[in-house]
Amino acid sequence: MDRNFEQDIVLNKYKLEDECERHSGVYHSTEKANLDVEKDRLTLLESEVELEIRKNPPEDLPKITESTIKAYLGQHEKLVKQRNKINEIKKKIYHLDSAVTALEHKKSMISYLVTLYSMKYYSEPQGRKPTGADNTQMEYRKNIRTRRKDKI
Repeated sequence: MDRNFEQDIVLNKYKLEDECERHSGVYHSTEKANLDVEKDRLTLLESEVELEIRKNPPEDLPKITESTIKAYLGQHEKLVKQRNKINEIKKKIYHLDSAVTALEHKKSMISYLVTLYSMKYYSEPQGRKPTGADNTQMEYRKNIRTRRKDKI
C-alpha cells in the first residue's frame, strides 16, 4: 500500500484551508477494480484447469466425477496462488474501508472547526478591561467568603 493513512487522518486546526484542499484527494483507490479483474482471472483459470482434467485426467485421480474435479481444483497450485492474491486484495480493501471511515470523521471535524472559526471561537477575548471598581468588588467577595469560613 503506497499511502500512509495514519498521516492522512491527522488534523491541523491552524491550517484549515490546507486541510480542506488536501482532504478531497485522499479518497482515490483502484483496489476494488483490481479485485474484479483477479476474480475474473480465477474463473478463467478454473475453467482451463477443469477442461484440462476432463481431456487428460491425472493418473492419481481414481475416477472423474464432479466431486473429484471440485476437490482437485481446490488444491491446484495455480488456483491456490490466485485465491491468495484475491485474499490479499480483499485485505487491502478492508483496510481502505476503515480508512475511509476515519476520513469521514476527519471531514466532519474540519466542518466543525470551520464553524467554530467562523464564530470566532479561537479569537482573543473581547470586552472591557477590568477597572478598579471591579477589583474592589472581587476583593469584597473574597473577604465575605473568608469570613463565612471563619464562622464555621
